[in-house]
Amino acid sequence: MRALPQPPGDPDHRSADRFLLWLARTEWPSLTWASLVASAYYLCTILVSFVLGAALDAGLAEGGYGTLLYWFALIGLCAVGGAALTPCTSGPAASTGTPAPTGQCR
Repeated sequence: MRALPQPPGDPDHRSADRFLLWLARTEWPSLTWASLVASAYYLCTILVSFVLGAALDAGLAEGGYGTLLYWFALIGLCAVGGAALTPCTSGPAASTGTPAPTGQCR
């Protein structure tokens, strides 16, 4: 097993809550970044459903070709945004637990 680097400072071992608070204070940049990326991912997946509902409510069947392209582009943009934020979970990197190098997700 690989030894991972420990956060700097002395951890507070008086209780589990104090230890988690200490860990959150020392690792706040990682927590902030992970929260932002997860929020953006969930927003993209929610927007796909919202835009699809809006397209159906707008009467997609009655519109012309331009209307169809407009709603298709919005749904595709939301889907591509969500896919771009999805972590790589297949291939050799998934079995070792290490992140895959950029461009090597399969």
